[in-house]
Amino acid sequence: MKLFAEQVTVWSPTKIKLHWFQGIRGRMMLLTFFLMTIFFVVSHFTVFQILRYRMREVVDFELTEELAAYNQAVKAANLNSSGSLVVFSKKYFSTNDLQGFKNAKRIILISTKDGYVYSNSEAVKLKSAPNTSGIYTFTDKDGDKYRVQAGPIFLNGRRVGFIKTAETFSFINSVLATTLIFLSTSLALALVLTLFIGYMVSKRIMAPVARMADVADAINKEDLSQRINYQGATDEVFHLARTFDAMVDRLESAFTEQRQFISDASHELRTPITIIKGHLEVLKLIKDPSEQDYQEALMIVLDELDRMNRLVNNLLLLARSSISGFLIYEDIQLDIFLATIYNKANTLANRKWEISEIPEVIFRGDRDKLTEVLLNLLQNAVVHTGGPQDFIKLAATASKKWIKISVEDSGQGIPKNELKNIFNRFYRLDKARSKISGGSGLGLSIVQAIIKAHNGKVQVKSRLGQGTIFTITLPFKQAALVKKINIKD
Repeated sequence: MKLFAEQVTVWSPTKIKLHWFQGIRGRMMLLTFFLMTIFFVVSHFTVFQILRYRMREVVDFELTEELAAYNQAVKAANLNSSGSLVVFSKKYFSTNDLQGFKNAKRIILISTKDGYVYSNSEAVKLKSAPNTSGIYTFTDKDGDKYRVQAGPIFLNGRRVGFIKTAETFSFINSVLATTLIFLSTSLALALVLTLFIGYMVSKRIMAPVARMADVADAINKEDLSQRINYQGATDEVFHLARTFDAMVDRLESAFTEQRQFISDASHELRTPITIIKGHLEVLKLIKDPSEQDYQEALMIVLDELDRMNRLVNNLLLLARSSISGFLIYEDIQLDIFLATIYNKANTLANRKWEISEIPEVIFRGDRDKLTEVLLNLLQNAVVHTGGPQDFIKLAATASKKWIKISVEDSGQGIPKNELKNIFNRFYRLDKARSKISGGSGLGLSIVQAIIKAHNGKVQVKSRLGQGTIFTITLPFKQAALVKKINIKD
């Protein structure tokens, strides 16, 4: 037979090393860089296109102005033939400054039946351009592009020629190329700056998160004292850090309570076990134990086992109190419910039992567990009152939102410095009396757990030597109708 050993891998909370782009900071940087790249590219492209459009508008305006100036000069010269137009045009080109848009030399072609007149050598290329009136773009056989403004020439109402004034695209393209280089350089610098700023900002933003990771990594069951203690601006990161610290506070408190609970539970369970073991060992040492010896030992063992059983049941109840399904809700009529509790309680001891006016309302709650709560408080009142001269009073009030049930006694009261501890598990105000009465110190803890499960609260007021009032507050949504109940002892 072959034996196989199964290897079990246990997770260890060690730091996971991530590439920079896998972390939140890296993703923030990449997202910022991506968005800013889109923004800068779109904005630079828009600027470039607007500049290109505006330059074409300016060129068109300059060409139109040039054409209008020439026609005005022809009209003023009072010419009468195409021959005189040719002579005039040559003189016009030689005497007028034709330096056009940003020192680009203007290209003008005059065509008549008596020949052509050119403003410069490049104007020859316009011969192949269409004789179409208006503004258009023309590409010659060499692939050079021109922006052309053309129109007819009239003398005395008769068409005698055609004029074409143009601007080469090479100049426009050179200006646009220079602009494009500038925009590209500024775009690259802006993106580098964006990347740097994104890195610095994300580093600052993520510093508390990194601190949280370090603190979380340092926390273990032996040391829960680490905190972030973030001191930055009151923003989402601040609230996250505060929430993290509050969570660790709760964990530390829970672990402390758990350790104390385990210690106290161990002690409480050890005591009856020790008693049982001691009596059984004594019985074992007796050579010929009598029937009475057996009966006495048996009674002690059974009594301690009952106490252990009650303790375990109480511990289980406390453990289940925070679990869903702990309560079984039903409709409870408050006046009948408290009257039943009162009738059960007034047989516990000889006291002056009282019950006040009870609202005749119906609310929802767990009848059995609320019964346990009230009997627990009433039993507690019996234990801490001296005798028939003391009173114990059960009372209740109701409003539109709350039901309040109180148990008041005229007993010995609770010292002020002890009030904050009475709901702690295994806490006994009077340890000697609790031992005699068989109390485990879990009664008020159970009361608080059950009421908390009902989304309510328990409050206590007490003055030493004057008595104590426990008040239970339960949520309620129905209007109260008061009914006076007369119950006599």
